[in-house]
Amino acid sequence: RPDSFPPVLCKTLAALHDKVPPDSEAHVRATLREYLGGRSLEEVFSRFDFQPIGAGCIAQVHFAILRPLDSPRQSHPETGLDQERDRSATAQQRVMITGGEEDVTSRTVAVKVKRAHVDTTVARDLALMRMCAAILSWLPAWTGVQYLGLPAAAAHFSAHLHSQLDL
Repeated sequence: RPDSFPPVLCKTLAALHDKVPPDSEAHVRATLREYLGGRSLEEVFSRFDFQPIGAGCIAQVHFAILRPLDSPRQSHPETGLDQERDRSATAQQRVMITGGEEDVTSRTVAVKVKRAHVDTTVARDLALMRMCAAILSWLPAWTGVQYLGLPAAAAHFSAHLHSQLDL
């Protein structure tokens, strides 16, 4: 919010949001293997770029090409899974595959992989933020803190961040 904070602070905080080093290839492979019901990336994708096209504080996005629909190594056009129930609930919350341009033999997709431990870290940080907001709201009226509505602001921020975590 450049309208509320100094530009230097906004620039620093933006770097925390946008310029995050990518998760390891091992994390990406393990997360996708779980999402794909135990299948390897090579079974589902004819190409998968481990260097993400974008990495943020919650997830990173990779370019990939699904194997051709007529390929014997792939049974489901989106993920290579025979049935949706093959995926664990946790894996469904950590990966999102969205389509791009289609041609006759393959499909270009973006694969969004949530960062390792991001859910736990965010839950802890939000609990701390809500606790601090509650404590500050108990300060005497002469401080003016009650007018800031910190508990409501913390709840609003928490809801917004949870929507970002939902892939």
